[in-house]
This record gives sequence, C-alpha cells and structure tokens, in this order.
Amino acid sequence: GEYTYIDIEKLLETVSPETFLYEFIREFNFTNKVANNIFEAINGDSGKLFNSSTHRLLKDRKNLIIKQKTVQEKVNISISKDIKEIFTPVHLIFKIQKIDNNFKINKSANIASIDADKLDFPLKIRNRKNGDYFQPIGMRGRKLLSDFFTDQKFNIFEKEKTFVLTSADKIVWIIGHRPDNRFKITDKTRNVLLIEMIKK
Repeated sequence: GEYTYIDIEKLLETVSPETFLYEFIREFNFTNKVANNIFEAINGDSGKLFNSSTHRLLKDRKNLIIKQKTVQEKVNISISKDIKEIFTPVHLIFKIQKIDNNFKINKSANIASIDADKLDFPLKIRNRKNGDYFQPIGMRGRKLLSDFFTDQKFNIFEKEKTFVLTSADKIVWIIGHRPDNRFKITDKTRNVLLIEMIKK
C-alpha cells in the first residue's frame, strides 16, 4: 500500500543486517551512506527521518517505515449544513438525526455523534496547526493536540494524515480519533449530526 514496513527485530536477526538493509532500501533510491546512517540509528530513539531523492524513511519504535515523497497540500474545506458526503481529504458521510428513545451513541472512533445545535456552519476541515487544542470527552480542561498525538504514539506520517473538523475555530472532532467534549450529546440534545469516516 502507501507504506513499506521493515520489522527491525527481524532485520537484526538476518545474517548480515546492514547489507540486507541496503539491498532492500536501495530500490527506494537510498544511498549506501544513508543506509549506513539508518543502521547506526536503528537502536536509537524513534522519530528520526531519512531522505532519498524519492522517498522518506522513518525510524519508528518497531519498524522502519518507508513512504514516497509527496507535496503536503494545505487543506481548508468548508462544510455547509446540507452537505451529505465528501471524498477528500477523507471520505466522510454526514447525516442529521433527531433524538428518539432508540438512539444510541456509536462509540467507534470512525463515527462522531455531535450535538448539531451547538455547531456554527459552515464547518471546516483543515490540517492540524501548532497550538491546536481540544477538550477530550470527560475532561473539563483542554489538551494540546500535540500531547494527544504523543499519548497515542502517532508517528510523523500518521500526524500528517490526521485532519480536524472545526466549528467557529473550535475543534469538533479529530477525524477518525476523538470528538470534543464541548460538542458532545447531552440530555438536552435534540438533533445529532452523525459523521462517519469511511476507511479505504
């Protein structure tokens, strides 16, 4: 798929791991010198990035992860109240539903159940920004998005692919991960905006 994984533990079990590593990653245009640098860093801290002319290699906790270089596009998409579905940068389906006795909150990370009457339209989908914060469900205080990523052990590639849904500049949902406490459903909620992320 989009990523190529090299299991570090299995790599180190090979007869000549340094040679094996170079033979494997040279097809991604990594030079012998960069391969040596990667091997020297293999037992070090995670998060180190290495570059070839066409790819990036991330030294993660248990794997070396290779990804083709792409231009990081700035995302800023408006979502009007009548939109039912979008396909980029993520595939989302929107549905307004009235609360009744049969309504149950879906706890899946791919589905956000939001109090629709607390939202200011248009909503926006955008990239994460430095200083972004939200209020996790069940917490009164706020949490920096960067701290949430650290807690979830997101690597840099996962951070780059994570978008936020906002209302009046407030984060409503870290898409595919966590909704914000300020927009949660309560006993007073009458209308729910259900948002489902469809994974590829």
